[in-house]
Amino acid sequence: MQVVHTSIIGITLFIVVQICFFVESKQCYECVHCSEPFDIDITRKITVDDDSYCFKSYVNVGSLRTIQRGSLDKVCVSIPDVTFCSHRFEKLIANQIPEECFKRIFTALENWKMTDVRTVPGVMYQVRCGYDEIDPSIEYQINWFIDCTETFIHNHRHSFDTYCLEGEYIEKLWEIIDNGTTDGLVYQYQRNADTTFNLNKILPGSLCHVQTRYHFPGNKLHVDTCQFHSISSVVGSRDRVLTFLVKKNYFPTPEIFALSMSRGIDVQDNEIRPATDSERLAMYEKLHQISRMKIHQ
Repeated sequence: MQVVHTSIIGITLFIVVQICFFVESKQCYECVHCSEPFDIDITRKITVDDDSYCFKSYVNVGSLRTIQRGSLDKVCVSIPDVTFCSHRFEKLIANQIPEECFKRIFTALENWKMTDVRTVPGVMYQVRCGYDEIDPSIEYQINWFIDCTETFIHNHRHSFDTYCLEGEYIEKLWEIIDNGTTDGLVYQYQRNADTTFNLNKILPGSLCHVQTRYHFPGNKLHVDTCQFHSISSVVGSRDRVLTFLVKKNYFPTPEIFALSMSRGIDVQDNEIRPATDSERLAMYEKLHQISRMKIHQ
């Protein structure tokens, strides 16, 4: 019986060693930009190390949603086809956003004369905090909202994670639902570089509010390029919303759309412009206040 017991232990150890060895060997898909939709059968697998990374984004093509994959180091990673190797973007999102946020705030204040501050009239002030030193596809930005009045339903050209420093807002997520039992129509408007909108197409279905999320100080939210959302202010909130963004840039750049259940879209003239001296001063004073609070924590 002792011999049998020893044999079982030996077999078990062999299996464990084999499993551990398999986990360490990372099989990934090689590509610059993987085919859309991703075709596992025609993409060659290679073995890569832990430093390899990739991006995954959802791109709206008309009413269809496709997955776009690619990588700065020309390795598109997947284990299996729905699981991706971690890279700097995911690591920042997981546990480093607050640290990176205040690092960027202190740097902006120290170099304020050179800091790029912009205004979206009636919407927000933006502080462009530069690109990541390791991954230049990651960009940092601070948004200080002037008004969080409910926005039109839209998506973004960048996926991003937003870390709230002050204020509160409510985010609604929307989807086009076409169950074949409604005569509803959704008007899809494409946003141009000059912030104007043109009617792109009319889609069957109804715009449905599918989820509500609440953003508040210390909270993080992720917004993907495929998500259509709107935001609105929280009644009774006294502070203007101040957020830090970690943005992921993609190539080619996804298109931006606005959705409406009626023909025509009411959009203000909010083309982005450089901030005025008074706007820069207000932004500086706000960041200086936030930095002092951090130092005294």
